[in-house]
Amino acid sequence: MSDQTHRSKYELQLILGFLLLFAFTALLFFSIFEVQRIGTWYFMAAVAGGILCGAAYFISSATVHKIKSDLSRKNRRKEIQQNFTSHR
Repeated sequence: MSDQTHRSKYELQLILGFLLLFAFTALLFFSIFEVQRIGTWYFMAAVAGGILCGAAYFISSATVHKIKSDLSRKNRRKEIQQNFTSHR
């Protein structure tokens, strides 16, 4: 994959991860204040847990794509420098 592909995946997955974290926080606060009226705390806990796991997955996946992007950029610079010094 090209460096640009990893970078775009990094940005998309990081945004999605933080949106899921926000949704988890909102659902958690909603369930804390409204659980007595609704009465299904276990359902809310399961949904909140799923959202939290999804957020962790997307943020960690974004981190992997960021590292891949940085490594491919570093390798490309290294190859250019080696080609430049070998032709001298």
